[in-house]
Amino acid sequence: MSNADISMILVSLLSYCLAILFIIFIHELGHYSVARIFNVQVDVFKIGLGRTFFKKKMKSNTIFEFGFLPLGGYIKMASRDNVKNQNECINDKTYFQKVLIYFFGPFANILLALFLFFAIDFFSGIQHISPVIDTVKSNSLVSNAGVVSMNRITQINNQAVNNWDDIKKILNESTSKDIELTFENEHQNEKKISFQKRVEDETALLFLDRIGVVPIEVNSKKVGLVNENSPAKTAGLERGDVFISINGKKVYSWQDVSSFIKQNPQKTLNIKVYRNKKYYDLILKPQVVIKANGKKEGFAGFSFDIRKLPENFINYERFNLLESLKKSINTTYLLSNTLFSNIINLISGKISINNLSGPIATAKVAGETFYDGFVSYVFFIAFISLNLAIINLLPIPVLDGGQIINISIEKFIKPNLREMFQVVWNMMGLMIILVLLVIVFFNDVARI
Repeated sequence: MSNADISMILVSLLSYCLAILFIIFIHELGHYSVARIFNVQVDVFKIGLGRTFFKKKMKSNTIFEFGFLPLGGYIKMASRDNVKNQNECINDKTYFQKVLIYFFGPFANILLALFLFFAIDFFSGIQHISPVIDTVKSNSLVSNAGVVSMNRITQINNQAVNNWDDIKKILNESTSKDIELTFENEHQNEKKISFQKRVEDETALLFLDRIGVVPIEVNSKKVGLVNENSPAKTAGLERGDVFISINGKKVYSWQDVSSFIKQNPQKTLNIKVYRNKKYYDLILKPQVVIKANGKKEGFAGFSFDIRKLPENFINYERFNLLESLKKSINTTYLLSNTLFSNIINLISGKISINNLSGPIATAKVAGETFYDGFVSYVFFIAFISLNLAIINLLPIPVLDGGQIINISIEKFIKPNLREMFQVVWNMMGLMIILVLLVIVFFNDVARI
């Protein structure tokens, strides 16, 4: 194992521990804060599991502890058996007070995700890629005019452009057949070239492809990770494959590939990929997944390769306070919607359990986002916080959703049936948790 590999492992572990412990702290703080509001004595506030290596008694008589394993945490609230003042025990609180205490752990994680998304939008903004040309096709209109790779497009019909999104928007909305592009080289020398827009130039990408311009992008058409037991794996896709066409239609970007897959659930797609200087024809049949709104989409089970671009290739669109708040709420809603949909599809068998990931895979992603930059790492923390919130709301014992179910059983089920319900419920829940832990562990090990 090289020094670089050891360094990556250490960074992954450290970045994972920092993120998870912070997220768990916010989660337990949500429980703790509402418990104290309702005058419930909290005996222990613990971050991390296993043997305690640090503890301190607070003024509120709560013992704050750190455990060795960054895999969870808990607060221990006073019950009738261990409290002097019965008004301070959880048992004697109202049904709605107990529900709120358990609910505010996940809710605190949702608020954390919302705040971090807001901070990204307000302080950093949305990342856009500068209009740098990745590749100029040989013997094309632009190559014959002297344009080369890494030149920039600065204007379209004398209208300034700052990123590829601007270029696509202007070209797609233009009704004129005459298109003049201004190119700039590394010495800031400009060159204006005129083109005629044709009938076949239905989109900006088709026009750019015809004249010989390939935009630079963070996501490429190159395949990254291929999930085990996925449609992509069955089709024979491999890491490093580059998409050329789908059903005979050329694809120009990762968005084209993603769109084809999403729009064709359970339909046969004939794909052509480039691998090791050879072309391969493969057959891909995307699984169907049902979104929370009932819409069906295709799912193939692979990711695209991510390229690390130099900072001068990237610019940011920033937003004011209100715009940032709206965008962060929308991001939180869309990601929550996707997470709920994935859980439903896992339960129904439409997504394989082999796609589940555990701490090892999460630590690897933590390290990658940490290396990728501060904004990526903050987004990772927000995303994991949202995941933790959604998972904890599931009606499974040990989780907060399961605790709310137990409270509801105590409230609404007759006493003679209550104990039987709780025993069966807790046993089923614990079995589910143990099975899931085993599955994610083996999935993580299989991906190493």
